[in-house]
Amino acid sequence: MEQANQTNVPDLATTLVRTDVMLAALACTSKDESRYYLHGVYLHQVNGMVRTVATDGHRMFIYARPKAEGEELPDWLDAGVIIPADGLKPRLALLDSVAHVAFATDAPHVVLSDLSKTCSFRMAPIDGTFPDYQRILDETKALEPRELGELSSTAYNSAYLKGVGDLAKTLGPKDGTKSVRIFGGGDELSPSLITFPDCPGAILILMPIRAAQTIDRASVSVLAVAINGTVSALKAHRTRWADKLATAKAKKHNHDEIDAKIAEYDARIAKVIADCFPVALPAPSGEATEAATDGATETPAELAEASQASPYAIAGAIEPESNVVGFPAGLPAADYAPVVH
Repeated sequence: MEQANQTNVPDLATTLVRTDVMLAALACTSKDESRYYLHGVYLHQVNGMVRTVATDGHRMFIYARPKAEGEELPDWLDAGVIIPADGLKPRLALLDSVAHVAFATDAPHVVLSDLSKTCSFRMAPIDGTFPDYQRILDETKALEPRELGELSSTAYNSAYLKGVGDLAKTLGPKDGTKSVRIFGGGDELSPSLITFPDCPGAILILMPIRAAQTIDRASVSVLAVAINGTVSALKAHRTRWADKLATAKAKKHNHDEIDAKIAEYDARIAKVIADCFPVALPAPSGEATEAATDGATETPAELAEASQASPYAIAGAIEPESNVVGFPAGLPAADYAPVVH
């Protein structure tokens, strides 16, 4: 590793970065040397906001800070620079909580230094183009609400979930709770958006993995009340629409839209039952319904005693049309392919 030196930083245009943000971004860089342009931390500016970005194709970290009062952002931030990941962590450990990054367009090195500019490091920037990650942000469905009563789940690589906690620890205070907020709208193939309350401006986009959503019989018995609660919520919506239908018929109004809504809820209820109740669970009212039982008589208690050797799929195997989960068309599939388990 290149050793620290006591020379002054060259007279290059400089911006400020938080070293904890750089460490968080570093944790999300790609380890695949063939995708060299993802093997570093990307600094650039968008509308006066300095962004620190990194991705390994399955998760993406973005931090944006506003321009300080009176601060002039250097021109090189328009195109940005990719600071290589190799050797970056030990260098950051020797710098202040806020560091200088000095660079110039086409310069052979980017210079990192502490605020006093007495300790500095030179690193050759990565000669490549960082992917158009903004399109992923623009098209995310993570903030779209899911409808009440919708039964759904999303599968993630557990190592990445652990990584979320590590990022919260890196970005949060030394003392106190390190919390995160997870937004998972859209569907089970859409990326989730994670924010860090202790670090405003930092977000993580986390891709799901393709995995059959399975649950064993014993677990079904444990979750019987919750699953039936989903059915109850859907049935309550259907009842309200059925009441509207009765009123519309009484007044001889057009009720095509109401009929369509009732059919929609009938279909959703049937799907939950078909997906989750291959054997009977008690109906929300405590009385078996024709749709839920279909002649079966097993109860949750009986299911709990049953063999767990025959898991079944809630939603079946996911068979998306594309090999790329969540990321928009046009980005290199090799760079944004999901983990397949």
